[in-house]
Amino acid sequence: MHPRLTRILLILIAVLAAALLWLWWSDAVFIHKCEAAGGIWNRSARVCEIGISPDDGASDTMV
Repeated sequence: MHPRLTRILLILIAVLAAALLWLWWSDAVFIHKCEAAGGIWNRSARVCEIGISPDDGASDTMV
């Protein structure tokens, strides 16, 4: 393999690793999915808080 190609591959691997590290550190994907679901991202607990009203999915009658 040519030294120039090796250098380019190493740079690409480093950029990919940095991007993955940033995504993991920033929770960017989770925050986006949480907001899309209508929730609020709790950064300290790293959880998505979605409010559910008492009427959601509840049935007044038992079968």
